[in-house]
Amino acid sequence: MGFPADVIIWDFQERRELHRLSLHKSAVAALSFSRDETYLATLGGQDDNSLIVWEVARGEAICGKPAATDTAHCVSFFYNTEFQLVTAGNYHIIIWTFDRENKKLRPSPVHVGNTKRVVTSLLIDASDHLCYCGTTTGDVLVVTLGNAIMRATFPSKNLFPQGVTCMGFLANGDLLLGTGAGALIRVSTPNLKITARCQVAGGVTSLAFTEQRLHFFCGTTLSNIYWAADGGSNLTAELRNTCHHSRINQVSFPKDFSDVFATCSVGDIRVWSAARRQELLRIEVPTLECCCMDFMPDGRAILSGWSDGRLRAFLPQSGRLLWTMCDAHRGGVSALVPTNDCARIVSGGVDGDLRVWRLGENSQSMEATMKDHRGRIWCIKLLSCEARAVSASADGTCIVWDIIQKRRLLCFLDSTQFRSISILPDDSQMLTLGSRRIEKGCTYPSTQIVPPPPR
Repeated sequence: MGFPADVIIWDFQERRELHRLSLHKSAVAALSFSRDETYLATLGGQDDNSLIVWEVARGEAICGKPAATDTAHCVSFFYNTEFQLVTAGNYHIIIWTFDRENKKLRPSPVHVGNTKRVVTSLLIDASDHLCYCGTTTGDVLVVTLGNAIMRATFPSKNLFPQGVTCMGFLANGDLLLGTGAGALIRVSTPNLKITARCQVAGGVTSLAFTEQRLHFFCGTTLSNIYWAADGGSNLTAELRNTCHHSRINQVSFPKDFSDVFATCSVGDIRVWSAARRQELLRIEVPTLECCCMDFMPDGRAILSGWSDGRLRAFLPQSGRLLWTMCDAHRGGVSALVPTNDCARIVSGGVDGDLRVWRLGENSQSMEATMKDHRGRIWCIKLLSCEARAVSASADGTCIVWDIIQKRRLLCFLDSTQFRSISILPDDSQMLTLGSRRIEKGCTYPSTQIVPPPPR
């Protein structure tokens, strides 16, 4: 709070910054260019809540004023004039007159009677006669701009779930609405009747129309981009691009194969084509977070550790569940690595325990539990001999383990939270990453590198 929030004007063709506008504090809530891009209106966030009009060519502020007594969320210039604009937000809609000569903004509040709404999106028609205001309640307020009076609200019943998040006009003048529940709805503007709808995954966050306004892109809260079309009698939406909508916990390639890779996040694992940059497979486990994952060296399974403390294996082509190990770690499985012979898995948990698991043809069993870490294990790597493993933990330690004898060999300490490890192919050194944003390398004692005992 109190830090400046910049507005940056870019030259799109040359990909360079033209102006950096620094007057708002904490956040910028909305932007709107005037008809010929001479002026830019910016709206500050909740802590700032100021409306400022800028001259685009010089990058200088012309005038500004508090947007309202309550928080404002959206701003839009009129379609045919540069000297009028509308702002709206919590329980208010205001029409502003921009006096360029006197550098003033003069407000005219819209009379809405007893209607109390939080407006999150604005859309002004081509004649500057009507303004459509989408609300969090799930209805649309129709305002007459000439006399600043609310004309109507729709729908009167069966409001749109999770609110109206964005709006746009189609080629025939009909209104297109996007809702927080993932619905695309076409509304006939003369009589305000719903004529078509379709469903997408995630709440609609943005609409981008083609020049003819018969097709448009639709973005959603689940990081999906749809290519949608107005077919006259119906609306259709085709998924074009997708990605994770939350943090990515791990990226993994199959051994000696770089054409595909897998990522894990909250609720799912996704397999991608590296060449085409497209999703090939999605493995979903609702309400859970996949904290770590890796391919089996033979490529026959995807191993994964989840926030419910279970280890799960999936088939890499169909995504079918192969097996589940319940209660692998208390609090969740945070790291894992398989051996090259696919006979063992070494896993680490949020509880700080390191465990070795043996995999049979139709069974999975625990061989050993080693307790030395006092915090979450973030990463586990095997040395080339596969008799040694190195674990990095949030308690500031990296420990070298003998997974054959099931004991600790070495411990490295530092005042950080170790998050990742990388080991040189000859096992002579390892590189660690920590929460202090410092890379550290250390030499592994060569006397400790011994071949595993015969089985």
